[in-house]
Amino acid sequence: MTARFAGRVVLVTGGGSGIGRATAVEFARRGAAVVVAGRTAESLKRAVAAIRAEGGEATAVPCDVRSEDEVRALVAATVAAYGALDIAFNNAGVSLVGSLTEFSAAEWDEVISTNLTGTFLLMKHEIIQM
Repeated sequence: MTARFAGRVVLVTGGGSGIGRATAVEFARRGAAVVVAGRTAESLKRAVAAIRAEGGEATAVPCDVRSEDEVRALVAATVAAYGALDIAFNNAGVSLVGSLTEFSAAEWDEVISTNLTGTFLLMKHEIIQM
């Protein structure tokens, strides 16, 4: 572990798997306290366990970034746990796989509300804390 991010608090959405989890683990390796957020509590627990197994500090906070109330609570939980929010990696996202002609408007709305509105809501509340 290196100390490049020692004393920093990092919030990673989509932190339970894939790029989000890898990023959360790497921030912790470099000394940050990490809050991993996402919709699946079990994957968040596994991400926190992986970070702690390497001696890092992490907390899981379930959150659906499409909900402003949940985003507000996520940012508040981050600050309550670690006293600050220094870095945000807004990675939560969904995608559609297949032919555009096969997708419903509801599926498209989920992509837009997660990938765009979710990022807007996160930044809106994160920036206030930063």
